[in-house]
Amino acid sequence: MNYYAGLDWGESHHDMAVVNADGQLISHIRVTDDASGLTQLLAALTAVKRSRRSIPVGIETSRGLMVAGLRKAGQPVVVLNPTQVANYRSRLAPQRKKSDRGDARLLAHILRVDGDAHRPAPTSSPQACALREATRAHRQAGLLHR
Repeated sequence: MNYYAGLDWGESHHDMAVVNADGQLISHIRVTDDASGLTQLLAALTAVKRSRRSIPVGIETSRGLMVAGLRKAGQPVVVLNPTQVANYRSRLAPQRKKSDRGDARLLAHILRVDGDAHRPAPTSSPQACALREATRAHRQAGLLHR
């Protein structure tokens, strides 16, 4: 059986939902944005499927502790464009209220339905990650312009 995960990223916490090939919700977990939360996410994926690395995780950002930790642990991370996610949301339920839990499930659903159209993000070297984060920090500080 195939499984798909969606991770709704937040500043202080994250919601992860796992669905099966039929779209049924298998697992939902809310974790904090720290090393303990990452450990809980990996354990939740392992609880769903012993070979957790076969479960792709959809998320709308390519940065942050969770993304870096998942990638370092060998978990396939699929970065989904937020505009595309919004289009999926309106296609499935035009009046649906936005919720962290619902968005996590939506991200998993996108991978389940259209996973072939999305590829896992390639792994980056530690040097590339450091350069990317330094560039982002400089940009946020107003030292670099796009």
